[in-house]
Amino acid sequence: MERKLQIMPPKAGYYPMDDMPEYIKKILAMKQKRARKARKDLEPGMIVVVLEGQYSGSRVVFLKQTEDNRAVCIGPSSVNNIPLFSIDERFLLSTSTILKVNDYDLKDVKECSMDVNYENNESETSELERRIEGDVLKEIAKMKFMKTYLKSPFKVTDNEHPLAFNY
Repeated sequence: MERKLQIMPPKAGYYPMDDMPEYIKKILAMKQKRARKARKDLEPGMIVVVLEGQYSGSRVVFLKQTEDNRAVCIGPSSVNNIPLFSIDERFLLSTSTILKVNDYDLKDVKECSMDVNYENNESETSELERRIEGDVLKEIAKMKFMKTYLKSPFKVTDNEHPLAFNY
């Protein structure tokens, strides 16, 4: 439900004040939506934690940012059953671990839904997704224990303080 704009300030009484147009401009400026800025802390190849949606709590490899503040990530699916997907970048927690990945042309990527759908898990992988997954798997094999790190879910217990973490 949208509230109506109050044209008269309460202290104005019944007669309009001389600075009423300035007051209206100020109120309208406060109500207009501002464009969101893209995150600058995300780098291609960075291991990120998904905080929301179908793959929440899992570690994935960040590939690219799109113009509409979306992030394209991959699991890869042979490691933790997460295919190539797109998610809003505000739902990612960046870590300090970075893999070397190439720059890919990613146009048709399915979006991560906020509802978990266990029924339709079988999906066809595209040639691009297989190529990206192969490159990412080669980089994962170079780092010791990276495969196990990606498989393990991200959890914060009651005794841990998230603000004290060194991601």
